[in-house]
Amino acid sequence: MRLLQTHRACALLLSSLPLSGAPVISEFMADNNSALYDEDGDSSDWIELYNPDPNAVDLGGYFLTNDPAERMGWEIPAPTILPAGGSVIVFASNKDRKVGELHANFRLSKAAGGHLALVDPDGQTIVQEYAGYPEQFEDFSYGLAQTGATSMEILVPENSACTILVPTSDIGTTWRGPGFDDTTWADATTGIGYERSGGYENLFGADGDVESQTYGTNSTVYIRIPFSLAEREGLTSLNLRMKYDDGFIAFLNGTEVASGNPPTGAPAWNSDASSDHSDSLAVAFEDTDITQHTALLQNNNVLAIHLLNGDTTSSDLLCLPRLEAEFVSDPGLGEAGYFQQSSPGGSNGTDQGLPSGPVTFSVHGRGFVGSLSVALTTGSPSAQIRYTTNGDIPTTTSSLYTSPISITSSTLLRTRSFETGLAPGTVDEMGYIRLNNDAQSFSSDIPVVVMERFSGGPSASNGKSFTFFAFFEPDQRTRRTTLDGPYTLGTRGGWKTRGSSSTGFPKKAYSIEAWNELNRNRNISPYGLPPESDWILNARSRYDRSLMRNAFIYELSNQIGRYAVRTRYVELFKNDNGGNLSYGNDYDGVYTFMEKISRDKERVPAERLPASVTSEPGIGGGYMLKIDRLDPGDSGISAGGRSLGWVYPKEDDATGAQGNWIRNYINSMNDALNAPDYADPINGYARHIDVDSWIDHHLLNVLTLNADALRLSTYFFKTRGGKIEFGPIWDFDRSMESTDSRDDNPSTWSGGTNYFTYPWWNRLFTDENFWQKYIDRYFELRDGPFATGNVHSIIDSMAATLNESQVRNFQRWSDQPRFGSYQGEVNHLKTWLSTRLNWMDGQFAPRPTANRPGGTYPAGTTVTLSAPLSGGQKIYYTLDGSDPRPQSESETLEGTTLFGETQAVKVLAPADNIGATWQGGSEPFNDNSWRSGTNGVGYERSSGYDPYINIDVDDAMSNRTSCYIRIPFNVSGAALATWNFMTLRMRYDDGFVAYLNGTRIMSANDPATLNYLSSATQTNDDGSAITFESFNVTAHLGSLQAGQNILAIHALNESTGSSDFLNQASLVAGFDEGGGDGVGGVEYTGPITLNSTSRLVARVYDPSGGHSTSSGQTPVGTGWGAPLEIEYLVNEVPAGPSSLVISEIMHDPYDLGDTVTENGAFEWIELRNISGGPVSLTGVHFSDGIDFVFPGRTLGAGERVLVVRDLAAFRRVYGTGRNAFIAGEFDLALDNQGELLTLRDRHGATIQSFTYAEDGDWPRGAQDGYSLLYKSGDPAEGANWTASRSLLGSPGTTEPGSAEVPDLLVNEVLTNSTLPQVDTIELYNPNPVDIAIGGWFLTDDLGQPGKFRIPDGTVVPGNGFTSFDESDFNATPGVDPGFALDSYGEETFLVAADPSGALLDYVNGFAFGDASAGVPYGRHVISTGTAHVVPLTAPTSNAANASPVAGPLVITELMYHPTPFEPEFIEIQNVSGQPVPLAGAEVSGVGFVFEGTVADLEPGELIVLTEIDPDTFRTTYNVPAVVAVYGPYPGKLDNGGEPLRIRLSEASGIPDTPDLLVAVDTVIYSDNPPWSASADGLGNSLERTVPRGYGGEPLNWRASASTGGTPGRVENNPPSDWRSQFFTPAELNDPDLSGLLADADGDLLVNALEYLLGSDLRDRTSRSGLQISLLPVAGGYYIELAHTLRNGVSEFAAVIDQSSDLGNWSGSDGTIRQHSTTSNGDGTSTVTYRGNQPVDPALNLYFRIRAVALP
Repeated sequence: MRLLQTHRACALLLSSLPLSGAPVISEFMADNNSALYDEDGDSSDWIELYNPDPNAVDLGGYFLTNDPAERMGWEIPAPTILPAGGSVIVFASNKDRKVGELHANFRLSKAAGGHLALVDPDGQTIVQEYAGYPEQFEDFSYGLAQTGATSMEILVPENSACTILVPTSDIGTTWRGPGFDDTTWADATTGIGYERSGGYENLFGADGDVESQTYGTNSTVYIRIPFSLAEREGLTSLNLRMKYDDGFIAFLNGTEVASGNPPTGAPAWNSDASSDHSDSLAVAFEDTDITQHTALLQNNNVLAIHLLNGDTTSSDLLCLPRLEAEFVSDPGLGEAGYFQQSSPGGSNGTDQGLPSGPVTFSVHGRGFVGSLSVALTTGSPSAQIRYTTNGDIPTTTSSLYTSPISITSSTLLRTRSFETGLAPGTVDEMGYIRLNNDAQSFSSDIPVVVMERFSGGPSASNGKSFTFFAFFEPDQRTRRTTLDGPYTLGTRGGWKTRGSSSTGFPKKAYSIEAWNELNRNRNISPYGLPPESDWILNARSRYDRSLMRNAFIYELSNQIGRYAVRTRYVELFKNDNGGNLSYGNDYDGVYTFMEKISRDKERVPAERLPASVTSEPGIGGGYMLKIDRLDPGDSGISAGGRSLGWVYPKEDDATGAQGNWIRNYINSMNDALNAPDYADPINGYARHIDVDSWIDHHLLNVLTLNADALRLSTYFFKTRGGKIEFGPIWDFDRSMESTDSRDDNPSTWSGGTNYFTYPWWNRLFTDENFWQKYIDRYFELRDGPFATGNVHSIIDSMAATLNESQVRNFQRWSDQPRFGSYQGEVNHLKTWLSTRLNWMDGQFAPRPTANRPGGTYPAGTTVTLSAPLSGGQKIYYTLDGSDPRPQSESETLEGTTLFGETQAVKVLAPADNIGATWQGGSEPFNDNSWRSGTNGVGYERSSGYDPYINIDVDDAMSNRTSCYIRIPFNVSGAALATWNFMTLRMRYDDGFVAYLNGTRIMSANDPATLNYLSSATQTNDDGSAITFESFNVTAHLGSLQAGQNILAIHALNESTGSSDFLNQASLVAGFDEGGGDGVGGVEYTGPITLNSTSRLVARVYDPSGGHSTSSGQTPVGTGWGAPLEIEYLVNEVPAGPSSLVISEIMHDPYDLGDTVTENGAFEWIELRNISGGPVSLTGVHFSDGIDFVFPGRTLGAGERVLVVRDLAAFRRVYGTGRNAFIAGEFDLALDNQGELLTLRDRHGATIQSFTYAEDGDWPRGAQDGYSLLYKSGDPAEGANWTASRSLLGSPGTTEPGSAEVPDLLVNEVLTNSTLPQVDTIELYNPNPVDIAIGGWFLTDDLGQPGKFRIPDGTVVPGNGFTSFDESDFNATPGVDPGFALDSYGEETFLVAADPSGALLDYVNGFAFGDASAGVPYGRHVISTGTAHVVPLTAPTSNAANASPVAGPLVITELMYHPTPFEPEFIEIQNVSGQPVPLAGAEVSGVGFVFEGTVADLEPGELIVLTEIDPDTFRTTYNVPAVVAVYGPYPGKLDNGGEPLRIRLSEASGIPDTPDLLVAVDTVIYSDNPPWSASADGLGNSLERTVPRGYGGEPLNWRASASTGGTPGRVENNPPSDWRSQFFTPAELNDPDLSGLLADADGDLLVNALEYLLGSDLRDRTSRSGLQISLLPVAGGYYIELAHTLRNGVSEFAAVIDQSSDLGNWSGSDGTIRQHSTTSNGDGTSTVTYRGNQPVDPALNLYFRIRAVALP
């Protein structure tokens, strides 16, 4: 109720409604969980913008912000057209995207006091805001009630009249529009199509069956549906609903508006759909919002549809459209409030309000005996409680709670509160389970799940039956679980039996899900597991008598960093029959309660992929697919040569576009695997697959000898922007010598699957680099999770957990433990795994060991390496961290095919022993009686091998498993002499032994003892058998001979009952340029002496090479063993808190992004070694903020290192000269608003941990491209950081000071030049010495800093200027490099660089707005020393800037922070001598634009703008009748200060372009000194004392004499004659006293000059003159002049002349330059000039100052 009260109290204060017609924030959601998903599938917060105006509006240039102090938070891109009555969604996701789906660069706060505002393009005027909005709740939106009557009109109903055509040729595209003559087309009514079996027949309209025209002929049908629309006014949405099979393209009056499964490219008259649309989906409407196309509607319209079938022989076809329009009459906007049902993109309606409060139960859900008395309460005394006990949802007619409820049997009690003015409360429920005595006395040491049906309930649409789940956990004190007490978690839900073959087992497995009150999925967190709705109760004890095989391997997978489902052991009670819960009848034994493989951030990290996502980048993920039996009703997806099943999205949810995208990606992966350059690390298979995940997945399956591996229960997924990752692993009950005999032998490479030759994998294992990674990873895991001790520890821990409960389980079920007892089963599992691991160790080349561990050692220490070497094996090593094994090219070797698939062969199925001479080497052998034919021997009794069989031996192999094959071939002696490799390629089912000229060269799946009756030791499945497997037989190249050779093959089948058999061989030999004994590193021959830090990498090399896993030979894989990697530090220590700091952070880069690269890509972090010696970064890592682990690297004293978000983006801005500083790219992203960063050492100890921020004592300037720079002290204190001196920061280097890179300023830019002017950029050197800038850059885009290179030899003189015009920086317009200046405003920067082009980390420049013709923008330094960039009165090429523009209209009075309940106002005066048109003029900052009918403002006239009603303001403040009052303005003046500008429209001078909006007065006020404090909330206004003076100069303003100000009255109106400030009217008539050249006070300074210099014309003691001195600089002397200047003088300018003889005077521009202007705080400033060159102190040089009248 507190929340409701807050809502009621604040509703009228939260939303500052805009003027009629302005766009509004109509709805937003700050705690989105499932209401709306963005293109990434994320449930980002969102903002709905609505246009209540009858005209469309372009939102481009408006701003959204969540920070009242930063109004220009996120700019909406142009164009963003919001149609009349339409809306647009902007996601508040902090993703900052402006192309396609819109994403702001901030998130919304759900806490009370949050802020959200829409700001005018002027960057200041608040169009609408929700200031201090109340607390927000999950999936509740907040916004404005939209009033008015809403009605739905069906423009095109089902069974509408239409015309149809099945085209026989191309008729063009005019048929899609309204003017097409379709009188020759057939008449019909929708739907259109045909049905050859059953399903669609009731959906067709009259004459809509087109089977006779389309079947077998054309997949395309053209449909034209005419409809009319009387009036478009009030149309707010347009929705096309389609039932279709298989595809369509819809056109509204000739424009495409929607499609489903369209063909790739332009559709043709005979196109097919790009994919199927299943029957189950086809009969349900698929909706497409086409509101954006409402402008196409006319009075008479045509909806044209190109209907597409999957192919011409499809069994069915369907098109049934429906077009709906929503209209709102008398629309309006109401008050702000909550919406329980959000409506993003639709009308909000008026259904606002929070729900009634929850109901509390006096007794928690539990098991019980006897009876219970349950009292119900709720927080509001005015609320009613209704309840049910039959499972129904309580309604207002359900039982009214009045007194405690007696529970005497198992009961599901459901309650709900109801209160007037509020929505019904949530449904709360408790389950009370009546226990029999045996259940009451039940006790366990593990959790218990109870499935209780109560009185029954509904079944879900997915077939799951209702039940209630109660999750009981052990008591924390007794460690026992009992049922006679409260459960931990209870929920309604559904269940069904899961599995395929296992459904027939006595002990069933169950798929379960939790339900909410609507019987939809509800996330729960049982037993501490992450929230999810779907779970599994696994019961695989038929094959797994240890009860732990799945849980064990899932735990091992998680330990190696590959997510597998988390598990908990439970005991299950399942009561389906009603009555009390009984141990005797309802106990079901031990189950593994576990997660279902699901897509979410806690499980498989694939992104959400809603149907609305149909294009890049969103369509790139996430996907989950499986190699397994398909789910019921699914047809799967064919890709990469495999039949795959959908996991996520579900098949029915995946769109055609999504199916096409992932199919094409997998096909591309498969193509890459089979391409000649398949092993290329950039363009090969690695471009598509996450190699590490594939290796881990394979290792887990091979380690356990999983019988179903790779071919069943196999999952893989793809994230957006990521590659295909294998996993999670699943279903290992048939592994590790289960009761399935295929997994018995721990000393073999083959189980139920041919792991190394299975499709996809067979190709990977021909790449030596993949094999080596596989070997290296295996031995890496052997040191950790795969260590025998760890494996045994997992098993022992699980066995201890199950020790008690397994007894009850095996009492319940007939499947019993083997090996004498349950402990025997456990021990056998441990023995099998240790045997397996030891055997696998021995299959690879050994790994070396060292006599010393890693660590710090003195120079001269020696290290000894050893390994169990054999057969010519040697150890090779390096000391610099590089690999002694060179990377293999692994490309397909294109040698000479000695024989192939067309070779002639001889075949015999032996009936007895014929000896060995048939194997070759003893030619001639008489094989005349053998069958002759072409290579390819076998038989096929079903289908699959037929394309490869040329000699069918089905009859000959009856009751036989061996077949002999002889293949004669010839070799040229000349070619043989050049060859250095040979490869045997085999297709085989199931095994073979190959002989070359009598020498055995290779075998696969062959028995230890071979004879004519032998069989293969295991199967080679069909998918592997039809793919050539390559065997390296280079070692037997010497067996080849010039002339005739014989390859003899003993082909083996697995059994006489096998349905198929195959053997086909090919032999390839040639010269491999990369072949031979290539090694890197140094051969180990004795102890290694350490003289400096060494990163040792050592491997064993076997020159005989690696062998196939089918060969029975070792080592397998490659000739290299796994690496020994040790870091030895000599005179170096590991990095730690005393040596390593985060020294610079670019968390909020300048706006450098584009449509390809997001702005966050330019983030980086710099670290620095602050110690006096080198440190090792090896293993240093970030654990919070970003994700990065440093590889082996030494960082010297004072050196810096960088980690970057995107290397390509970093190099684009900073070049390649900093590559040596870059350690790599980090994952995740830095938060612009601040976040926790934690840096840890290799052991996990904290080096630094702090939270940077954008507020508090953190430097405010460190944003928008300025980095955070660490100074010293505690990094958690913001005061110990500063903002970088320059934009872009200084990554990898010490930030340069002014001594290294002196200040050099972009001083003035002319962007709208008029002849003879040219666009110009002027630079100013504020230093007394010359600065050479040859090789520096000018640019208008910091993302491309090198656009214009300043020519060598260019020098900016000390205290001087240098200019560049468009002939320099835009020498060839439109051709890079170069750029043009935009009169509509942009930015210009000077970028310092060295002669090589490397940036020197100094950038200066500014952004500017629309420029009036001939008017430059430039720097103007105010009295506080702050530089403002403003329009200037005139260009001053290579000279001090002119005064800022102030007029013809100026702001003369400002009430920016009135006292409470008083209004703001702005007074404006025409200070020129001409009338000024007000029509179209804008006052930015408050967002006021004068209407086109407003009268001109005459010279001297005043007007007033106010935030309230003008008439009320006039009356309240007694504004003179001659002064017009305008308002209310929609914005709000910032109490802390902001820029205000008066902008007038001006023609651009360029045809067909919009007018410029140029600033004629700029006021940048502040509430900080020296601005008057009495104007900051104390009631006084700011009055401008110098109307023609710059409006941003605080000395030109004063506080009003009285509170309330003087709106419409200029009490001290600036006189038309400046002399009236010093002389009476009578004295003004005396020219000898008051004339310009008179000297009123006799101080020898004429009146005009005294006025200019700021002294009193009537007081000779106030005389001010010209001061001169000599300034010593760098061994020379420079002239320095200074004089005072009255602020705001617009009548005169000061000119300095010089002379050497006091007779001849000339200008001093060549000698001195203006250096600075400093406020004196008394209405005057001191102007200082400095010489351009050093001078001789003895030189005679004189200076004078003159006052020159300005026009």
